[in-house]
Amino acid sequence: MKSLSTIFLFCAAVVLLLSSTMFAQAPANDECAGAIAVTGASLPYTNSQNTRLATPNGTDPSLTCADGGGGKTVWYTFTPDETR
Repeated sequence: MKSLSTIFLFCAAVVLLLSSTMFAQAPANDECAGAIAVTGASLPYTNSQNTRLATPNGTDPSLTCADGGGGKTVWYTFTPDETR
């Protein structure tokens, strides 16, 4: 009986683990087309997001500081509110 409950707990843990990764999504700004707009009026800008599921893209610039040059990216655009 003890082994049956152990098997049940193991299966339940596997199902919970798989379901949490199946429904996880890449950040909204994972691709350039979904870039988050930052304006001069919103400075200083802060953003906290989980980028664990961000994806690399063949058109992304080479990031020599991460993942051997093929790092995962998230995108932002910046538009200043005045010219100096």
